[in-house]
Amino acid sequence: MNILDDQKQIQKLKGEAVLESIRQLDSQVKQAFQEAGKVKIPASYKNIKNILINGMGGSGLGAHVFKSLFEKSLKVPVEIINNYILPGYVNKDTLYLACSYSGNTEEIVNSLNLAKKARAKIIGLASGGRTAEFFKKNKLPAYIFTPKFNPSNQPRLGTGYSVIGQIKLLSNLGIGSFSAGDLKTAADAINETKKRYDYNVAAAINPAKKFAFKVKGRIPIIVAAGHLAGNAHILANQINETGKNFSAYFIIPELNHHLLEGLLKPDDNRKNLTFIFLQSSIYLAKNQKRLDITKKLLDKDKIPSLTYTVKSGNSLSQSFEVLVFGSYLSFYLSLLNNVRSEEVPFVDFFKAQLKQK
Repeated sequence: MNILDDQKQIQKLKGEAVLESIRQLDSQVKQAFQEAGKVKIPASYKNIKNILINGMGGSGLGAHVFKSLFEKSLKVPVEIINNYILPGYVNKDTLYLACSYSGNTEEIVNSLNLAKKARAKIIGLASGGRTAEFFKKNKLPAYIFTPKFNPSNQPRLGTGYSVIGQIKLLSNLGIGSFSAGDLKTAADAINETKKRYDYNVAAAINPAKKFAFKVKGRIPIIVAAGHLAGNAHILANQINETGKNFSAYFIIPELNHHLLEGLLKPDDNRKNLTFIFLQSSIYLAKNQKRLDITKKLLDKDKIPSLTYTVKSGNSLSQSFEVLVFGSYLSFYLSLLNNVRSEEVPFVDFFKAQLKQK
């Protein structure tokens, strides 16, 4: 039996909760849509000149999807940071969105007081902890959620809360738009994609399992453009944390201005790297051409690449399709790597060391 079709491998590595979190993404999305849509935000919050979003690791993933999807329609600049401190420009005209899945991310907790001191208009997203306490104490608008559809309790697997929670909070202010129709589009894309890549689909006909076999033992380099740039960030994050496999991502067209020359050395790039291209028919024509030329250069350098061609029709459905595909791919890679996908021992060790005086 193929190892990715063997239920015993999941049981041995205690991967059941991770798999269930992936399967429940559509429920996360629906819960976040309904609950975040009810958050009452003062009318004064619409009078802004810039938006700053802060989130670490899995907590910050939603911001990248938001910016990639709504970049063309944004009327004010949006900056994403991952830091303890805030840029010097933050003031009363700044909308500051603080995201901490656990609510205890120390960088976010620290930054909230700085945002308050700068008189920024503060909104937030958390499942509890000190972040939730800050918003309740200061009577500020926030989406405080119970992640009942994320049994793994890992932020990177609660992307439905992060992505839709942030999108819905901002759309409540007229920044972007996410309607009931958009919710249906996202949920349909999620469920259609699950049918193709779920664990119950045999490896012989499951593209996500096939991808996992092809990148096992190698370094996946994720490449995307335009509306899928945020998905490239998420996929690399999930391969690192869920698959326990080093990964990085690059965005077209910026990639073409530096990375190509770096492929020449070291010589073992050819046996260590595998590029994964997220291909979309609705990319800007110039970017599509850049992807094609980049693939040709990789072939010339004898560096292997894989192409995931998105099947959904519009940018929103494509983003959620890739989100599901990447979640399954990283999970299957964890099974092949014989590691427990739910645990993050190095991150836990690092945090414990930080607490020591």
